[in-house]
Amino acid sequence: MEHSNLLSPGEVFTIVSRRLDSENIKVEEVVFAPIGSGMTGFMGDHLRIQVVVKETRLGQRYELQFFSKSLPTTSQEHIDYVLSFGAYEKEVVAYSSILPELRECLATRARWSCDCFLTRPDLIVLENISHQGFQLHDSLKCMDNAHITLVLSSLARLHAASLIFEERHSKIDDAFKEVMFENLFSATEGSSSYNWFMTGINTAVHLTKYLEKFSDNAKLLSVIKKELPDICKLMWEFVKPSKKFRNVLCHGDLWNNNIMFRYENERPVELRFIDFQMYRYIPPVAEILFFLHMTTRRAYREAHLEDFLALYYETLTHELHLQGYESEQLLPLTEIRESLEAYRNMGRIIGVILNQMCLMDPEIIAPYATSLGKFRKVLEQDRRQEVDENFQRRPIYRDRLVEALEELIEFTILKNHTN
Repeated sequence: MEHSNLLSPGEVFTIVSRRLDSENIKVEEVVFAPIGSGMTGFMGDHLRIQVVVKETRLGQRYELQFFSKSLPTTSQEHIDYVLSFGAYEKEVVAYSSILPELRECLATRARWSCDCFLTRPDLIVLENISHQGFQLHDSLKCMDNAHITLVLSSLARLHAASLIFEERHSKIDDAFKEVMFENLFSATEGSSSYNWFMTGINTAVHLTKYLEKFSDNAKLLSVIKKELPDICKLMWEFVKPSKKFRNVLCHGDLWNNNIMFRYENERPVELRFIDFQMYRYIPPVAEILFFLHMTTRRAYREAHLEDFLALYYETLTHELHLQGYESEQLLPLTEIRESLEAYRNMGRIIGVILNQMCLMDPEIIAPYATSLGKFRKVLEQDRRQEVDENFQRRPIYRDRLVEALEELIEFTILKNHTN
């Protein structure tokens, strides 16, 4: 695909002038290079943009690196399908309006997202953080304490900025109501995200055949298969703004592939959250549980949850205090703990549904990115065969999904049924 016409000369000038904070520039060369493949490449065109520019006042020459994401260029059907999720619409507004306003709310100007230099309805141009040394954590490995600490501190800053914005302006879901729709766990029958969720539920029921813990109790296993779908559908309530607890802007899809880290001496020291395509307005504890159930094992999570919450709340309190607000007034610790108990099963459902695809062997799933029909099949119709194949090929995949399913069943269905 020829990408040289992706940006007009005026748009290139705008990107560079914003990056250098100067209009005394002359663009000498622009080079586009495709990056990304598999499922990432399927959802859009990702490009590395290199711009050679001369600052005319001082005579200095710069070689600048940018990253762009745009709608796919394979076919109109492909474009329409990607647009049907609403992800591009949400992300454009995130980078053009929401994130800049939230970052202005903190004294530290803490960075949890990439700098954005241009948005269009079909295009976003960001700083190229890979060029700065940022990288993804292995998608199949759990995060350790150093990574989790960095993520929770950054989440606390994002959520603090959300609270401060509301104190100064208006509620987030009022200010940006046009993009505060749910596009991951949609309850709209027939929509792509609804079909994806229902396929995940059907797959979860299918996975009960691997639960050795209940294999000798046919009656209980039958009850589990019958009740599990309704348990999973509780997500439709969890993702709505709470009427009881304070809500904040949540990223909405935090797992290994949506967080990039920069390391010093093999230790993570800085991060950026990426792909702001599924954000929602719900209590902050829901975001914490989402992240932990996607990146940790049960024993580790249960052993350290109190420490994680303390770290999160300490950072939240500090950021609010710097702006003259008290956390106990805006978001009391008692409310954090009460909402934790109310949203625990949200995290458990997340672990069962999302990890089906997120932990899948890239070699198994990659062929489905070559055609829209194949992609929609595994995403929206039936992925049992692919999951079974992963169970055979990757013990860690099997272990984590079985563990997630057993935990969800233990804290929901088993509470109402005995052997």
